[in-house]
Amino acid sequence: MAKRIAKALGRPAVTIALGGVWDEAQIRGLSIAFRSPEAGRIVKGLEAAGVRNPVFVLDEIDKVSGRTHGAPSAALLEVLDPQQNHAFHDNYVDVPVDLSEVLFIATANRLETVPAPLRDRMEVIQVPAYAAEEKLPIVRKHLLPQQIAACGLRARRLWAGLPEAGGEQVAAAEAAPVEMTDMAIRAMIRGHTCEAGVRQLERLVGAVCQHVAFRRVAAAEAAPVTVAADARDAERREAQAQHCVTIEELFGTPRYGSLPDKVRDAVSREWERLLALHPADPEAAAARDWVEVVEDLPWGRPARGRTEAAELRRLLDEAYVGRDEEKEQVLDHLAARGLTRQAAERSTAGAGEADEPVGTDRAVLC
Repeated sequence: MAKRIAKALGRPAVTIALGGVWDEAQIRGLSIAFRSPEAGRIVKGLEAAGVRNPVFVLDEIDKVSGRTHGAPSAALLEVLDPQQNHAFHDNYVDVPVDLSEVLFIATANRLETVPAPLRDRMEVIQVPAYAAEEKLPIVRKHLLPQQIAACGLRARRLWAGLPEAGGEQVAAAEAAPVEMTDMAIRAMIRGHTCEAGVRQLERLVGAVCQHVAFRRVAAAEAAPVTVAADARDAERREAQAQHCVTIEELFGTPRYGSLPDKVRDAVSREWERLLALHPADPEAAAARDWVEVVEDLPWGRPARGRTEAAELRRLLDEAYVGRDEEKEQVLDHLAARGLTRQAAERSTAGAGEADEPVGTDRAVLC
């Protein structure tokens, strides 16, 4: 987004990675009195841009830390404060540097870890996560062409030593070496990723292209490959594609396919928080355990069959001592659900069948 903003403004973009910056000298530079003097990252960025009004991307500003050599956040205050940055002091240059015309764009994963004085000098813009339908064109327009080029699927060297591959076949494979159906992309998004962005999705698309490249070189197959979601989707594409693979064949059983939308959003937020924590942090271990437990729960897999009321009563008596009134309410609720289920099954039955009387035996309905 920052690069698009810089392109729209006609300015060069300079990225400064602040993750792990712990010394103020990395921002302000070292004076010539030191043995190894050098300019700070801000002045170096201006020198690399070659203009006085570039777009500075302060990446991961929430991961700036402070130690005994001064806090880098204190130096960033002077950089971001419009009342002070017209005369920013760099120890190496030792002259005021005007930063008032520079557009600063900072990025952060967790807003609460950004120091409060820095937040007061910035306008916070919350960028929401990509929706599943938004990721679909991103895969088609950006991720898939990038991974095809990265895996060399359009390179002529892949066709060397393939005497059975005709000119038309090679030309077709070079034009569209990998085709992914919409259902296949949705299957990867819903079943194998749980993230706000597209990093894991990009890895999966890269794995698909690597599989196609390996298959062509190892098996000497030059025909285009179609990636389908499942066997049914592959049957629809059988007439258009000679070679077809499914997402299940490539990546196995979906890990996140049965997660409800609210649970998926909660897991995604917890993963983002986990990635921002230090691995040795006890909170990180608790968050990792929570995510693993939630992912392993049998979401969307209802139990088959019905349990007798006597068995349910026995289980309730083993789990709880007393509370007879609450146990009766639980059994009545399960019996009412059984009545509702039977009525729904009869309503969907074929026309002309005689309606049977609804049983009211609680032992059967449970």
